[in-house]
Amino acid sequence: MGNDLGMKQKNWQQRFADTADLLPVIVCETDRELRITYVNETGFRVTGYDNEDFASGIYLQALIPDEDKHKAGKNLHIILSGQATPAEEYRILHKDGTVGEYQMNSAPIFQNGTVVGVRTCLTDVKERNRFRNQLAQSEEKFRRIFYQSPIAVALFDQEGAIREANSAFAALFPKLSVESEGASLFDLIHISEKGRNVLKQGAVLTGETELSVPDRDLLKNLLFEWTLTPLGTVIDQQLYLLQMLDVTAERQRQKAQEQLIANLRHEAAGKYTYDKMVSRSPKMKQLFAMLGPIADANTTVLITGESGTGKEMVARAIHATGSRKDKPFVAFNCSALPDNLIESELFGYQAGAFTDAKKNKPGKFALAEGGVIFLDEIGDISGSMQAKLLRVLQERTYEPLGATVTARADVRVLAATNRNLPEMVKDGTFREDLYYRLNVLRIPLPPLRERQMDIPALCEHFIQKYNRITGKNILGVGQGAMNILMSCEFPGNIRQLENAIEYAFVFCDGNHIDVSHLPEEIGGRISGRLDNSLARFSSLAELEAVFLRAVIHECNGSKIKAAKRLGIHKTTLFRKLKKYQM
Repeated sequence: MGNDLGMKQKNWQQRFADTADLLPVIVCETDRELRITYVNETGFRVTGYDNEDFASGIYLQALIPDEDKHKAGKNLHIILSGQATPAEEYRILHKDGTVGEYQMNSAPIFQNGTVVGVRTCLTDVKERNRFRNQLAQSEEKFRRIFYQSPIAVALFDQEGAIREANSAFAALFPKLSVESEGASLFDLIHISEKGRNVLKQGAVLTGETELSVPDRDLLKNLLFEWTLTPLGTVIDQQLYLLQMLDVTAERQRQKAQEQLIANLRHEAAGKYTYDKMVSRSPKMKQLFAMLGPIADANTTVLITGESGTGKEMVARAIHATGSRKDKPFVAFNCSALPDNLIESELFGYQAGAFTDAKKNKPGKFALAEGGVIFLDEIGDISGSMQAKLLRVLQERTYEPLGATVTARADVRVLAATNRNLPEMVKDGTFREDLYYRLNVLRIPLPPLRERQMDIPALCEHFIQKYNRITGKNILGVGQGAMNILMSCEFPGNIRQLENAIEYAFVFCDGNHIDVSHLPEEIGGRISGRLDNSLARFSSLAELEAVFLRAVIHECNGSKIKAAKRLGIHKTTLFRKLKKYQM
């Protein structure tokens, strides 16, 4: 019987030892003198001690650092008296000198009703403590940010009641606090029922709200941008973080800036436009200044310039702003027909004047009676037609073909040509007297290459035009394409630029016209011209100096205007001028 009990006890002890060795925590036992008598495998592995160390006699107090000995001694005394103590955290010295952090659960070992030792379980809490400290530090940082942030921040529950707020929020809304009755988040920033449903789905809400806040003894209206973020459920309560930023001053600055830009655009529109024409070129500004007095006069005008520079547009602007604006404007291209047809088109004919003349037909002068006739390409008419036109200008009369009665012409004549009429007068191909009759008021139009700064505005005008025609919504020209257009000489002038934009509309399916949408002839011409013209510069510095000189010249010598056009500060421009000794 005794042997059976001894065997059972031995088996029980072995099972305890085997089980203890499998635990991930340290299990140890001591005698009443607190000398360690048993350590499981985890204890050996973690602390670094082995059986030989413990066989030589190691006391539990020796493994506890001096600063923890008082607390440990007090608790161990209670345990040895037969009482249990709550779990405590202690540090334990490892064999290699490192210190582990453990939560210690200890209980007395009884034998025949007498305490014979202490059984202890130590759980490693070093990593837990490290994470806990990091979390505490993070929470502290968050709280400092939360309370010291200039942005008003508050925490609300699902009912809209305030739970916590920082100082910025309290300063703005002193009547709203944790103790406030009836203070609702949803009333503060006016969130609808639909907005609350969106919040319940976990989405972030943003918006703007104008609120009255105290300012000394008065209330002032401020505009706030706010963000409301659901934080999830905490202790059965859905919490929301509200952040509010005062954007009143910023919006006022934006409005002031927008107003300034609008004023500048309005001012620019008054200085740089005439009728439907837009320009920022100094030459065109001078021309626009001339057009007002010219439009009010009744004198013949000769408009000169290369093909495509907008001669007919100038003629139409003179008519639209002159005293004859309520009367007809009739345009006629003198180079489009042979002489016999030009005469019948200008002066008309009577029935029977020639074989196919079945009935009377009024000419362009009759159709323009009381208004304006625009004779385009006047330099291309023959000598005989020059004589007949001279009579109209001198005597203000003409005779329709086949007519026996002279007709009077109350018509203002505007003529245009891309040819050099003074040279033609010298060559005898254009009548001198007709030239002087036409050249009473002369308007020379500059080619587009001399007013390249107008290209962006012209592009915008043509884009608006073809958006209306095609139904597209192209917003503008991309920077790369604009660089190419600004570098092109445009021998066809404004007409060629308009054709390029119309061409681009066919292939552009996005919001902006890109390089690939432009006609190939423009890119090819620019490439060849740049290759030839840039080859003469030996360095980038030389090229920059020439460019700066050209811009300043175009700005009539104003370095301030040149700096604005270049997009640089005036001091930067002055430094470059000094560098190049300009």
